[in-house]
Amino acid sequence: MSHDHSGTISRVLLLNIAITVAEYIGAFYSGSMALLADAGHNLSDVISLIIGYVGEKYSKTTPSEKPIKRHFLNAKGFHAALICLKKGVEIPHHPEDYGVFFTVICGEGLFTKSGETIELNTNQGVYVKKDEVRGIRALEDLVVLGIQDRPQAFREKIGEEQ
Repeated sequence: MSHDHSGTISRVLLLNIAITVAEYIGAFYSGSMALLADAGHNLSDVISLIIGYVGEKYSKTTPSEKPIKRHFLNAKGFHAALICLKKGVEIPHHPEDYGVFFTVICGEGLFTKSGETIELNTNQGVYVKKDEVRGIRALEDLVVLGIQDRPQAFREKIGEEQ
C-alpha cells in the first residue's frame, strides 16, 4: 500500500523556508555568524525537501517504456534533473558536452562511462566527465538525480543575458 506524503512534505518545506528566511534576516541584523551558518544548514534541508517532493510527485506517474527526465534546478554553472526509468528501460550510450554526477535515489542500474560498466544501488553515485560516452540501464525501477556541469558556451550565453 502506498501513501501520499506530498502534503506533509510541502508543509514541512514551507515551514523550513520560513525558518531559513527568519534566520537569514536575524543573522543580517545581529551580525551573528552562528545564525548565518544555521540558516545555510536549513537551506540545504530545503533543497533536500524539494528533491523529496519532486520525487514523490513523479513516482506517481504512469509507468512508461521511455525514460522520464524532469529538470528542476537551473543555475548558471550547473543544473539538476531527476531521471526515472522502469525496469529494463535503457538510455543508449551517447556522448555529451558536459560532465554529470549521477546518484541513485532508489533502485538499481548499470551506468556506462567510456566503455566501463558500473552497477549502482541506492545512495551510490558516479561522475562522468565531459565528452565521455555514457548510458544507463535500469535493473529494477530506478530514480536517479543528475547534477550537470553547464558547458562554458552556455555559461557565457547566460552571462550575456543578465
